Amino acid sequence: LRRQALIRRMRPDLEVVMFRGNVQTRLRKLDEGVADGTILAYAGLKRLGLEDIITDLMPLDIFPPAPGQGAI
Repeated sequence: LRRQALIRRMRPDLEVVMFRGNVQTRLRKLDEGVADGTILAYAGLKRLGLEDIITDLMPLDIFPPAPGQGAI
């Protein structure tokens, strides 16, 4: 819900749809044409060695992390 609100604020012209699954499932859905783009966590893509598929990074001042993100 938080991500949807942030995306709609940044790009009100986009239709935001939810699809669930792990990273590979979400990427497969892109290949299948279910959506034109997706937002995935950089850390997850890095952990999987998939940094090369990143096309854009969201600026932190516009797309801040969730409250408490990174807290131990």
